[in-house]
Amino acid sequence: SEFGNQSLNILRSIHLWISLIHSTIAGFPIPIEVSPSPPPSSTSTAVNETDHEQSAESPKSEEKQSRESKTFELLQPQIVLVGTHRNSIHAEPITRNQIVKEVFDKIRSSFHDKSYAGHLFEKHIALDCKEMSFDEPDLVQNLRQLIETLIYEEKKAGFSIPLCWIQLEQILEKFKQRGIYFVDVYQLHEVVSSQIDTFQSSENLNSALYFYHNQGKIFYLDCVNNQSAFSPANDRHATYELGIIILDPNWFIGCIYNLCSYLCSMKNDDDDNLFLGIIR
Repeated sequence: SEFGNQSLNILRSIHLWISLIHSTIAGFPIPIEVSPSPPPSSTSTAVNETDHEQSAESPKSEEKQSRESKTFELLQPQIVLVGTHRNSIHAEPITRNQIVKEVFDKIRSSFHDKSYAGHLFEKHIALDCKEMSFDEPDLVQNLRQLIETLIYEEKKAGFSIPLCWIQLEQILEKFKQRGIYFVDVYQLHEVVSSQIDTFQSSENLNSALYFYHNQGKIFYLDCVNNQSAFSPANDRHATYELGIIILDPNWFIGCIYNLCSYLCSMKNDDDDNLFLGIIR
C-alpha cells in the first residue's frame, strides 16, 4: 500500500474516532464498516448504457440526490484535520507543502464513500509542535480563528448552562486532578447528590452528563448508538447498560492508541503474555 503499515494504522485511527463522533456526539447510528477505503482510481471506467438511460430518464431524482449530498456535507460537529511535525517531513518548503497536501488528499479521499464523511471540514492545517518556522504564529492564529468560527456555527452555541451543571463539571475536574479518569455512574450519583440537591434526581444528572458527552468533554458509554440519549430528560430512566463515564476522552484515546500500537508491533514471543492480559 502507498500509505505503509504505520500510516494505515493512523488512517484507521482517524476513521475510528470520526465514526465514534458520528455515532455518539452527532447521534447517528454506528457505521457497519469503519475501515478506510483505498483512494478512488484515476482510471476512467466505461459507463453502462442502461445506467445512462436511467439517469437521462430521471433528472428529478438526480436533483434530489444533489440536494441530499449538499445537506450531507454539513454534518455537525465539523472536524478539522491538523497535521503536526510538519517541518520534519522535508527541509525545502515547496516540496514539504506538496507532500503535506498529498497526505491530506489521501486521507480525504479515503472518506469519499463513508456515511461520516460530512464531518470533515473542507480546510486542513499543518504545523509543527517543536520546530517553529516563520509562518508558525500565523498558522496557529488561523487555527484558533477557524475553531472559534466553527464553534459559533454549532447548533448549541449560546445555550445557557445551569449553575449546577457547572458545579458538576468542577467535581469531575477534581476527579481528574486526583488521577481518576473514569467513574461508575451510580457512585458518581452518590457523590454529587450529597453536594448538589438538584442531582438527587437521576434524570437531572443524566441531562447534565448527556450535555457534556455531546460537548466532547466526557465519554459516556451509555450514549453510544443510543438514540434515547438525545430525548427529553423525562423519557430516560435511571437504568444503565454500562454505567461507565470516561472523564478524560484524551486519556482514553491515548490508551486505545497505545494498545493498537502495541498490537501492531507485537512479536510472536509476546502472544502468551497477551492472552494473560500482560502488556509491557
